[in-house]
Amino acid sequence: MRASPPAAGADRPSLRSIAEGLRYARSRPELLGSYLGRAIALAAGGWGLAIAGFGFADVLWLALLFLAVAGSMDAISGLFRSVMWNQTIPDRLRGRLAGVEMISYTSGPTLGNFEAGVVASFAGVRASVVSGGIMCVVGTGVIVAFLPALWRYDARHEVKA
Repeated sequence: MRASPPAAGADRPSLRSIAEGLRYARSRPELLGSYLGRAIALAAGGWGLAIAGFGFADVLWLALLFLAVAGSMDAISGLFRSVMWNQTIPDRLRGRLAGVEMISYTSGPTLGNFEAGVVASFAGVRASVVSGGIMCVVGTGVIVAFLPALWRYDARHEVKA
């Protein structure tokens, strides 16, 4: 695979350019919450419900079914996030915003694992799994409430910035 050339007019990498990317992300509420958008929010909420169901499951086949649903919801969320980011980020800022996305990918699961371990140490594994799923659903609702542009985002009508 060959490296693609930088976009026309792209600045050289620098702390200033990273700050510009973060400012751009902050100016676009639908990007800030791109882990939730109408389909993304439903998929994230579905993931949380499936994880809570997994936590309550007492038989293996049901636990595996809930894990499969959770994995499907995660894939759907990722697909829609990718479409939103690709349609709304100008070419000259793609690298900077990819860095923001990478921070999320690398820190999110680690922080989630830490939280789950802390809760499990105090309340047990089942309580940790169930509460994590429920908090995902609650967090999804909170983000949708605070970022209404995210819920209104429609990729069929959005033009590339």
